[in-house]
Amino acid sequence: MAFALHDVEAARILIEAGANQTVRTITKDNILHLMLDSHYCRRRHDEEVFQNLFSLIDPRLISSLLSERAYRSATSYTPLALTLHACKRIESIRAVLKLGEASNNEQLEMFDSSGNTPIHKAVQMNWTEALRLFLDCRPELLYYENATGRTPAEMAEDAYIASCVREAPKIGNAMYYYRQSITDKQPDEFVGEKKTAMSNEEQTWRLCQEYQGKVSRKRKLVSLLDANDVAKRLANHYGGKRQRPVFNGDEGNEEGSDVDGGAGEAGDEVLRWSGWSECVAPDMKN
Repeated sequence: MAFALHDVEAARILIEAGANQTVRTITKDNILHLMLDSHYCRRRHDEEVFQNLFSLIDPRLISSLLSERAYRSATSYTPLALTLHACKRIESIRAVLKLGEASNNEQLEMFDSSGNTPIHKAVQMNWTEALRLFLDCRPELLYYENATGRTPAEMAEDAYIASCVREAPKIGNAMYYYRQSITDKQPDEFVGEKKTAMSNEEQTWRLCQEYQGKVSRKRKLVSLLDANDVAKRLANHYGGKRQRPVFNGDEGNEEGSDVDGGAGEAGDEVLRWSGWSECVAPDMKN
């Protein structure tokens, strides 16, 4: 609750009192998921607050917390993947990457439920600001394959080429076409024409090119184990019934339940009290 509401003082008091930092909700959110998910806290994500909360976490737990997956609508996300898919805040991404520096940000190699690494996802989204942060940490990941065997560099190039041919210029003179065809222009009309702004796809492609020369172009093939793991998650997602695991007490005891069924949610204290706490916490502080 304290991490979800970004309440540094409450988190400090609880941890000093011996609170379990590995506790997880019924959907397997750990304290990092709750802190980064804007569903629980709608305030502006402050990097200073993040760093204060991170400093309270036992350093021995950080690597495992960054690799744990939470479940959202039959898909699963690490804290970084959740930030990319749901929160989409550059402050959150910068903070999570700084937290993962000790482990060389191995979280950047992890696949999401669709079989993409965070760099693949940033390329798909044309989110150049996040992509630059990722490549500053691990530029060699430009040549890491996703579950379908494509690298981020290839995806960026293909998207850019597709954007170039998406709208071909008008060549002929149609009877009812009121705009001038490029074949009717005089040569001097092409001189001094304003350059159009780069498309999002071109910006992403050029950013990838900028980093391609800094690392070896050795391709990292996707492993059969990773591909099979993604295939199982996708099969579960697109099956006849969309299922999510419901955990009854201990880590090893889990069973499937319908996403819309809400089984087990009534007994989850975090889900029950988080909304109430967010509303009354500022008043209680005063």
